[in-house]
Amino acid sequence: MDRRLFLSLGLAALAPRKARAAAPPWRARLLVGAFHGGRHHIGLAITLEPGWKTYWRVPGEGGVPPEVTASGINLAEATVSLPLPQRFSNDDGSETIGFHDEVVFPVAVTAKDASLPIELDFRIFFGVCRGICIPADYATAITLDPAKPGPDAVALSLWQAKVPEPVTAEAAPVTQAELDVSADRPALVLTLARPLRDIFVEAPGTAFFHKPDFTRAAGKAWLAIADLKDVMTLRGQILRLTLDDQGRGVEQSITIP
Repeated sequence: MDRRLFLSLGLAALAPRKARAAAPPWRARLLVGAFHGGRHHIGLAITLEPGWKTYWRVPGEGGVPPEVTASGINLAEATVSLPLPQRFSNDDGSETIGFHDEVVFPVAVTAKDASLPIELDFRIFFGVCRGICIPADYATAITLDPAKPGPDAVALSLWQAKVPEPVTAEAAPVTQAELDVSADRPALVLTLARPLRDIFVEAPGTAFFHKPDFTRAAGKAWLAIADLKDVMTLRGQILRLTLDDQGRGVEQSITIP
């Protein structure tokens, strides 16, 4: 069950002093790849114990999205990307969105002066869950030198390929969005140009969009809407769609008329 409060770190104080702290169910490390296009390419790799998972930027009905902070000397910008996520159905009927086993978040780091190294301080706060949820915090410092590329370029490129890419309007998998309020539970109805495996929706506010139902009509997807009192407030809003297009991640934006 994912919809639970984080365990208080203060509970550790109740354990006997001689007891050895249990190893966390996760490990993290920073991958360092090439310097090209005026940017350093690095990645935060998280490895999870079997049965544990962590979360996407929209975690679903529970969980915590990753929060990344970066600072340092000669740093202009650090842009974090997330791979195409997976949807999880939990024992209590809730849904969460994220990753299991292993995930790498690619990060593009830009220097103020590209000819000089960056002294980077990198930190991520995230949640990991398996029945219970616990907070995870990882911090590291590293020097990124444009003259000294890192050893992880190949591994990073494999994960970068899993990051959804924007599509042109002509190639967009979703052609129309509308609201269906005829049933007890309102839904977002999307018209599809081709079959999709899953659809992850981001909208302003607190609304969560459940797993799409592709069976109600050919070429359509119904996504039940939760955590929103008045669904009509979605009209005129721009939705960010992350689409599982037969294993390939793509992104597009669409407006509800």
